[in-house]
Amino acid sequence: MQSTETDTNSPRPVDAERSERAILSLCLMAPDAVDEARILGVREGHFHRAQRRSIWAGMVVDRERGVGPDAATVLERHEAEIGPGGPFRDFSALATEVTHIKETDARRAHLARYAEAVSDAHSVRRLLAMAREVQGEFTGGGAAKDLLELAQRGVQDAADGLSAAHDAPLAGTLVERAVARSIAVADGTAKDTRLLTGLRALDRVLEIHPGDYTIIAGRPSMGKTQLTLTLLAALARRHGPVLLCSAEMGSDAIGHRIASSEVRPGALMHEEGPAVVERWQRYPVRIDTKSRSLDQVLSAVRVARQRYGIVAAAVDYLQMLRLPQRRGETREQAVANASRELCGTAKDLGIALLVLSQLNRGLEHRPDKRPIMADLRESGQLEQDADAILFVYRDVVYNPTTPRPHEAEAIIAKQRNGPVGTCYLKFRPGDGWFTDPAVASPNAWTEVD
Repeated sequence: MQSTETDTNSPRPVDAERSERAILSLCLMAPDAVDEARILGVREGHFHRAQRRSIWAGMVVDRERGVGPDAATVLERHEAEIGPGGPFRDFSALATEVTHIKETDARRAHLARYAEAVSDAHSVRRLLAMAREVQGEFTGGGAAKDLLELAQRGVQDAADGLSAAHDAPLAGTLVERAVARSIAVADGTAKDTRLLTGLRALDRVLEIHPGDYTIIAGRPSMGKTQLTLTLLAALARRHGPVLLCSAEMGSDAIGHRIASSEVRPGALMHEEGPAVVERWQRYPVRIDTKSRSLDQVLSAVRVARQRYGIVAAAVDYLQMLRLPQRRGETREQAVANASRELCGTAKDLGIALLVLSQLNRGLEHRPDKRPIMADLRESGQLEQDADAILFVYRDVVYNPTTPRPHEAEAIIAKQRNGPVGTCYLKFRPGDGWFTDPAVASPNAWTEVD
């Protein structure tokens, strides 16, 4: 049980009810406390009582306008909210609440502790509400997978509500750290965090680091899945375990895709099959074809990170996932929310996340059908969230008589950590993997050391 905060220097727990009043009291005494509280993560929904939610929201608006907040401003602003249906039944209730806030003994040095207590209490309320909702669904005969998704969403919502104090380091400190690390990598005293794909042409341009969120997009039949399997196998060989969450293909189909891609043209499976099996048993590539919703995929990735220590994961593909969609929310908004969740998960877990996406049909009507970022299907949020966007384009799909039928273009349209541009790879559908152009046989598996 939490004890009441006594403003000593000891880091004892603080009472959430009193902390709400303390935050508002500090904001009345020093308007810039509103800015600090917001930096610490305090939000309107963190306040338990409707009266305090309303007062805090008004303070934020006033602060942005450069007016107050002070006691007189608060009273004047909330006079319009007095009466039935509002947070204050009469002016006396409003005045009493403001008086309680003003008389709360609060210290600016403890603002971070107040913010933490308020957000913790908010998260506890969200968890309890989720537990009641899950219990209600169970009583109503809800399926286990639906209960699990509901619980996972509730836990994530509660976690998102937590606030924490953080330092803002000087730019010079960050530059010094980056330079020191680059020197250590060059000297061999530190490990380079960059994840190599094994394709020389791609590695010269594309940089993938732990925590990066990369979109791989293209129209159907361009080879998005095959390129992703190529990259995952290379990452697994070089860096550690990886996970593929496929909402499009079943486990047998993926197994057949891998096996047939490894066998040379004209060779018999019984001749080369054992070597293929032995080779892929050495690659720590895990395949999940059961996770078909966003919540299931996020859970599978977190579990794989904890259980297997995966360094990368891929989702094939975004538009095939069942996405949580609130009432009144459009599909585009649901995709945008999903993108933010996936991006946040990659950064929280420190893994490279490759997410496949379809493109709009609009490019089919252009003379040049090479994709651009405006072609990303359903959400511009993908463009904002992604650390890198890679389009897969094969001219032979539209021009069967092209002189380079086995050429594939990897168009890097966006990259936070490097240049944009196009690199050229080799690929012949149903007859091998993506390889570098210099590789003699398109179905040879290239391993660059």
